[in-house]
Amino acid sequence: MIRPTLLLLFGVAGSLDAQAPVTPAQAPRLFLDCQQGCPNDFIRTEIPWVDYVRSRDDADIHLIITEQDAGGGGDRVTLQFIGIGRFPGQSFDLQFTSRPNDTDDQQRQQFIEILKQGLLRYVAGTPVAERLRVVYAAPLDPTEVMTTPTHDPWNNWVFEVGGNGNFDGESQSSSNRFSGFVSAERVTDKWKMDVYARANRNENRFTLSDGEEIVRVSRDANSNLLIGRSLGNRTSVGLRAGFNNSTRANYDLAMRTMAVIEFSLFPYTESTRRFVTMTYGAGVYSANYTEETVFSKLSETRPRHFLVLEMDLVQPWGQAEFNLSAQSYLDDFSQNRLGARGELDLRITGGLSFNAEARYSRVRDQLSLARGDASDDEILLELRQLATDFTYDLQIGLSYTFGSIFNTIVNPRFRSGDPAF
Repeated sequence: MIRPTLLLLFGVAGSLDAQAPVTPAQAPRLFLDCQQGCPNDFIRTEIPWVDYVRSRDDADIHLIITEQDAGGGGDRVTLQFIGIGRFPGQSFDLQFTSRPNDTDDQQRQQFIEILKQGLLRYVAGTPVAERLRVVYAAPLDPTEVMTTPTHDPWNNWVFEVGGNGNFDGESQSSSNRFSGFVSAERVTDKWKMDVYARANRNENRFTLSDGEEIVRVSRDANSNLLIGRSLGNRTSVGLRAGFNNSTRANYDLAMRTMAVIEFSLFPYTESTRRFVTMTYGAGVYSANYTEETVFSKLSETRPRHFLVLEMDLVQPWGQAEFNLSAQSYLDDFSQNRLGARGELDLRITGGLSFNAEARYSRVRDQLSLARGDASDDEILLELRQLATDFTYDLQIGLSYTFGSIFNTIVNPRFRSGDPAF
């Protein structure tokens, strides 16, 4: 089905429009704010009738672009146009959803047409409009009625399988890694079902100075199941299950089955710009261990529960993500784990930005730790999980950009670097 589409054509070199080129004083200034990366060169090449600036403070339009997974395996892209500078208060959203089999070029072509339609609302009242032409792409069959297909032979299910191998080595060492995965997903307005399984095998070989060869092999596999049901625009219930096998974590087989409920502070329809949820789950943990654990166990079944608070904000000032989690065993609350994770990308003023990312966990629930000491090579190659009271990771940064406010020129020359570096 071909939808009617508005296409915008701009009079540049080689076109029929012979008017003077647009000057920076006439063209609206656009600040691109992509949370997951933008095809910047492509956008600037396809839309030369706005001026691109590096800072929100110099812009007339602040465009925030966010992306979410959509039902059917595609992506839901939201373009949030915020009018500032010459267009205060002129704000609105546009969306499009790509198909799972769309190529990168097809996705960016959809994106660029939606972006043009949004920018037209600002450009219409400027001298730039004199150089724009609107083209209507009519359906091939004029009697064709645009409707959403009523029959889906796959019933909204999307499947994916894949795998890869990695090989590297030097004179005295080599490694290889094999991995594979399979997934199935079904998403509707009311239901969300997701099944995922993967397996990895990693082998490392080392030749020591005396000629001795050391070979170490690790394997791990896991699978996850989610069945979720919406109870409205703020609440959902579901079932989560997981299976794990790991030589490093001392699991022959570990299973977790949890009933979960989630409450959203804001309607789910606003999730692209603000997402604050609380999720609680309770269920059963069961495991068979490869070696006897430090608690003298070869197998066990325990009741377990968890609570997660999550926040994700995308605003003109930047982006903030925060996750706070707590989990414990219901028959022994002293065996627990507390975790916190946060990311902040803050636009302070002009070209000054601050970013930080931190993770911390207080660990009191390493039930699968194998009895006995780990060997040196197991420690160095991370082949065995070690006892710890905590884990952490911290990264902070500050950047300042200055100079020309314009960021419009595209120059793709010398994209390849010196292979010696």
